[in-house]
Amino acid sequence: RVVESLAPILRLLDPFDREKYIGMLAEQLSASADTVETALKNVRGRFNQRDRNVGENQYGKFKELKPADNNYKLDEYTLSLIINRPELKEAALELNPECFTRTEDREIYLSWLNLDANESLIKLLDPALEERFSNIQNYTMVPSSNTDTLIDFDTCVKRLERRRLQLYRADLIQSQDTDSPPTIDLQNELGGLDRQILETYKGDKEGN
Repeated sequence: RVVESLAPILRLLDPFDREKYIGMLAEQLSASADTVETALKNVRGRFNQRDRNVGENQYGKFKELKPADNNYKLDEYTLSLIINRPELKEAALELNPECFTRTEDREIYLSWLNLDANESLIKLLDPALEERFSNIQNYTMVPSSNTDTLIDFDTCVKRLERRRLQLYRADLIQSQDTDSPPTIDLQNELGGLDRQILETYKGDKEGN
């Protein structure tokens, strides 16, 4: 199933990158590169109307998830780690604010970025964000070591970034004229996005 979902992306890569990512995917799936290659050969299709439909369906799937509580859990957990675990400060600076689904979460994260060492985050927030901040701050987390926390946070960041890139990719496909073939510029941009998406699977065995 993972190979099938990544097949359209892998087809867009040049041979060198394709071999590299097939090896990476095989390692994550505990399979041989030949097994992955065979699975890819069984997945047919090119970047045409079928791939457009895949992109549109993916876009619709993410739109449906936005209001659902389970789509916010990743955002809440990540923000809770940032707020409650000071050792994540440096790693959290690299997170793209657009990864967060809710406007309130983006604003809380941006306020945290601008926070001075001696300031209280709650005092910087708009009163309308206080309830959301309180929920995030009190998010129940299983106690863990610093090493486990760093691993958890890295996984969260990869999944947030993957979701952002997938949504952006779907938006690009949605915005194109379906009666015309994709332009070279679009193909190049999609290829770049696909490489970034593949990178987010590295080290994330669940790939969710």
